[in-house]
Amino acid sequence: MVGRYLTITVLGLPILFMMGLIAWNTIPYFTEGASDPFFIEKGETYRNPLWRIAFYLHISFGMICLFAPILQFSKWILNKHPALHRRLGGIYVHTTLWLVAPTGMYLAIYAKGGRWGAILFSILGVLHFYFTLMGWLRMRGPQPDVRSHAAWMIRSYLMAQSAVSFRVFHLLLMVVGVANFYIHALWMSLVFNLLLAEGLVGIINLKRKMSNR
Repeated sequence: MVGRYLTITVLGLPILFMMGLIAWNTIPYFTEGASDPFFIEKGETYRNPLWRIAFYLHISFGMICLFAPILQFSKWILNKHPALHRRLGGIYVHTTLWLVAPTGMYLAIYAKGGRWGAILFSILGVLHFYFTLMGWLRMRGPQPDVRSHAAWMIRSYLMAQSAVSFRVFHLLLMVVGVANFYIHALWMSLVFNLLLAEGLVGIINLKRKMSNR
């Protein structure tokens, strides 16, 4: 038991730190406005009111997608406070489906990195939407499928967490001096998080099979 909590702490604290750093880095978008270097780099795109609306919706509600599900994978919360689990899950699902994923797919058209940047961000947006929708649908109807729901929501949240892994890969590749490190970091974060999601789902399924023997 102690080992499990130690593992969660060792792995979780750096991720929480990165999530907090991402949230902190969004503040200048609201305080500095058009003078922020990112907006200056976007040039004419920033002058598009639809783009600005989509951008601010995406980064604002994207924070909810990152932080709301943190307690969702706690068995204690699920067993002792199921109403809280459902409420946080509903916030995450509807925020993702109707705000974060659609705005992300729109913003992908203007993404940094040219065609490949647009393609990769579009794939990420589609997968995030699809995984979340599947996880939500598994709990709808007269016979909810809890196991399938959990698997799809793990996949969904790992797509949201690609915002964290992208920044890690981006920094590492930049330090190493890899050419076109931005696109490579996008590819790596997407593939890494997909593999990590399937690995976690596989481990959970294996544990269930072993416990049922």
